[in-house]
Amino acid sequence: MSFNPRMSIIPPYQQQKHHNHHNRSARQKDVADLFVRLTDKEIVACVADMGIPFTVADLQKPNPLLVQKIFEWFAEELLNVTRATVEPAMRAAAEEVCSEYYGPTTAGDDPQHGAGDALFPPDTRCLLGFCASLRVLLSECCVRDFSFADLYRPTYDRLVMILSYLINFVRFREGQGHIVDEHATAKLQPYVLQSPAALQASLADLSSALAAHRAHAEALERRARALQTSADAFGVGSGEVAACSKLLEEIAGELAREEDDNAKKTRQRDALTERGADVKEVERAELLLQKQLAKWHERMARLREQSAQKAQEAQAKMEELKQVHRTLNEERTEKGRDIEKRRVRIEQTEKKMLDLKENIENEVRNAYDEYLKMEAHIKLYITEMEQTM
Repeated sequence: MSFNPRMSIIPPYQQQKHHNHHNRSARQKDVADLFVRLTDKEIVACVADMGIPFTVADLQKPNPLLVQKIFEWFAEELLNVTRATVEPAMRAAAEEVCSEYYGPTTAGDDPQHGAGDALFPPDTRCLLGFCASLRVLLSECCVRDFSFADLYRPTYDRLVMILSYLINFVRFREGQGHIVDEHATAKLQPYVLQSPAALQASLADLSSALAAHRAHAEALERRARALQTSADAFGVGSGEVAACSKLLEEIAGELAREEDDNAKKTRQRDALTERGADVKEVERAELLLQKQLAKWHERMARLREQSAQKAQEAQAKMEELKQVHRTLNEERTEKGRDIEKRRVRIEQTEKKMLDLKENIENEVRNAYDEYLKMEAHIKLYITEMEQTM
């Protein structure tokens, strides 16, 4: 089954019942409108009897100003209400609304041209108040759907229907005028039949009640002034409290910043303490390295002394061998075979001396290389210590 987004969730029999009831109500209303509806000529004649120039063309193409004038005549005749009578209340309401949203006007401001007139123009607000009173009247005439559009944008069908109901209501009221007069007479009859003494007593009671009400009103006015004074004092106090609260918030912010600074100082102090411990450790390592360096210097000195001593010994041996060589050269001619043998011995001895010399030079070279490595290592460590500090 495909999804239908416009399908109602109301059961079908309830939908049929609702549609039947709606159609029945609309049919009854149409029948009532047709029964009450007057012809255009009757409506124009009735409006002309009211003293307002009105034609069939005005009815078919209604003018909002003329329609408002007609409705105002009916309201004044039946309710004694016009736009002028609702103007003070609407002006006060507009001033109250504007004072609530934009603040009260100053003492020098004219209430006729204050913020209320700027936000709610006088004609618009008076028309709104008059529309509310007219809606009450038309609800009594069985027109329950009257709206502001009927005054501002009237249409032919709506105007004919509303005027028909109003004219029929006025005709009915005029036809029942004697009954209205009887009711008014019945209301005034008890006051007519009373004696002057009773009326005087009633007048005295009313005067005393009026005085009591006036005293009560004055007391309420004094209380209102006292409450206003208290409210002003409370306003000043609330302002001071707000200022103190703001000051406390600023102080709290300063204290929070101070605590943050103290925490940073504490962290920096701890870091400095750790760096001091690291420096002490480096100093101890430096002392150890200096001791090792001194040991290596002593060892190098001993190696130099040994190499010098060996060189001197080798030199002495060379001198001895040279002396022997000279002796052998002198005796060579005499001792050929012996010289040859001695020459072989000398060559062997020279070979040994060369090997010894080479060994000595290798030891010196190795000792010097060790010295250079140790010196480079010490310089590197000193450089690292300087960077760390």
